[in-house]
Amino acid sequence: MTTYHKLSAQYDALYRTHLEAFKERLAHTYCDYTKYTDFYPSIGVQSGKPVEFILYGQSVGGWQREHDYQERVPEDRVAKSNDYSNDRYADHSPLDWVNVLRAKRNLAELDEAGREFYKPFGHYNPGKSPFWQLIMGVIREKYGIEQSSWSWTDNLVWSNLYKIAPQDGKCYNPDEGERILQRPECVGLVEQELRELRPKYCIVYTNDAWWAPFRKGLRTELLKAPAEGHVQRVERWEETKIIVVKRARVGSRAAVDHVLEYLD
Repeated sequence: MTTYHKLSAQYDALYRTHLEAFKERLAHTYCDYTKYTDFYPSIGVQSGKPVEFILYGQSVGGWQREHDYQERVPEDRVAKSNDYSNDRYADHSPLDWVNVLRAKRNLAELDEAGREFYKPFGHYNPGKSPFWQLIMGVIREKYGIEQSSWSWTDNLVWSNLYKIAPQDGKCYNPDEGERILQRPECVGLVEQELRELRPKYCIVYTNDAWWAPFRKGLRTELLKAPAEGHVQRVERWEETKIIVVKRARVGSRAAVDHVLEYLD
């Protein structure tokens, strides 16, 4: 059976500390809203192979089932978060849900068990998402992968800058106050992800304002700050090249081309 890269017990301990710290700080804001989901990185790269790309979004509300942070954080929350992000169907990879859902025929061709497995994703269509269009285009162009191939996910780890996000009914991104409550631990988790996975490229698909605290915390080296285009910053952290891309509402071939300009 195919195995995939895993993050360490040390990472899991940091993740647990993050959940606990957020609960403690949230209690002292006296807010009414207390239901949040959390996101554990999803890894499509097989064990023994180098990680070429890690892709960071902003956050991901509407992911796994929420936890009410008025309550104690369950002992198995980290394990369940890991399982939710890295479970897979049959011989699919943990990131093949993107391939399955981006074309209706892919889902229709699965057996009943397969359709049931992907049911929690609802009607989300990553094929229409600028986020997924960008990374699919970049990896396919970089390695000459055909449009019909699912193998582009073999090169990818997907994560988010902020691991805790509001659940359905409020919004899908933490507001500034919610980001501040979790920022110290989130910077530490991003650093640990980069340290353990050692990706060649880190694509941050959000905007420079969201990335700025992480840049400061990681003490990255500035390589370039383009005045125009989709890429806002090119930086380096140890051996990883970081490319910060401005978030867009629609997919853009120009954005793919602009990112490719900065890949070695």
